[in-house]
Amino acid sequence: MSKFCKSIVNNNWFDIFIIVVIVFTGILVGLETNKQFVAIYGELLTRLQHLVLFIFTVEMVLKVIAEGSRPWRYFYDPWNILDFLIVGSSLLDLMLTLNANFLPVVRLFRLIRILRVLRVLRLISVFDELQIIVGTLLKSIPSIGYIGMLLALIFYIYGTIGVLLFGDNDPIHFGSLPLAILTMFEVVILEDWVIMMRSNMYGCNAYGYDSEALKVFCTAPEQHPIIAPIFFISFVAFGTMIVLHLFIGVIMNSMHNAQNAQDEERLGNQKQLTVLNEIELVQRELREISNELAMISLRVEQETGNKL
Repeated sequence: MSKFCKSIVNNNWFDIFIIVVIVFTGILVGLETNKQFVAIYGELLTRLQHLVLFIFTVEMVLKVIAEGSRPWRYFYDPWNILDFLIVGSSLLDLMLTLNANFLPVVRLFRLIRILRVLRVLRLISVFDELQIIVGTLLKSIPSIGYIGMLLALIFYIYGTIGVLLFGDNDPIHFGSLPLAILTMFEVVILEDWVIMMRSNMYGCNAYGYDSEALKVFCTAPEQHPIIAPIFFISFVAFGTMIVLHLFIGVIMNSMHNAQNAQDEERLGNQKQLTVLNEIELVQRELREISNELAMISLRVEQETGNKL
């Protein structure tokens, strides 16, 4: 039974079929966001979702059976664990929904249905290239965390300077330290930073504030024609250019290491296959030599008997 299930799950057509089903369930999840479409074809969508869930459940059962006497090896692969959680939560949602006695509990488990969207993530477990990319991002988290700490320090330093320099002129963006840090985030993603810079260059009464904001917030306009450009341009250079390149560098380095690891694994598998083939060839030659020795021994015995 396990050999039969293993032959199914290792077949190329089975992988292609699962990919098609994953793409199909992604389309179904998208259609469920259209209320008019759900009002007309809601029952059909529900039946199709049940069909998809049935296919995913059968796939999971086949993979577990394919492990033979050690079914727990199915959970050695983290992507299989993700598949198990998605299918299990979907089955739980289905059981609670179909049982009217659990109607109050169903409302508590409505969030489980959000996991339907995660079914699309199963494409990652199908393609090795996507697994490398996701694995690279996960391995890059420690380095990215240090870069985030550096960026947070830059935000804090520039935010504090911004409050001290521009707090009176531009209270909307630099009226307090939290506002200033939020403004720094807007600047680092290049969101209206030129308007902020010119507002502090020429004063809030001359640029950047509309008539209502002028009356409420622009109470002490100040001009910073030199400091403001230096402040904003230097922050864009440090926050956007340098840190962004650091992010790219870390990810590219991790991607390179992951690719080398995969190449080494493939090379190791090839060497292992080569060694196994050589061992099989040696065993075959030994069997032939043993057969020849047996034939020679038989001939010697026959000749000895004839002489006697």
